[in-house]
Amino acid sequence: ESLHAVRYATDAHAPTLYTCVFRNGGGRCLMSDPFDRDGGDWQPIPASSFVTITRDCMTIRPFAPEPVRLALAV
Repeated sequence: ESLHAVRYATDAHAPTLYTCVFRNGGGRCLMSDPFDRDGGDWQPIPASSFVTITRDCMTIRPFAPEPVRLALAV
């Protein structure tokens, strides 16, 4: 089982994405904004990133979509 997320925008203003490991070891949370602003250990996901979370780990890789190629019908 895995969860995949992308933080990306076509301009310089990608919506936010944060992750946090629960203090009791009960898992990891991935949210658009931190929901407990009083001390949670929220870490921002960098813009233009592809995130994969599994039971054992989280990986963050750069994300850059391929340019769209349009065919011209003659």
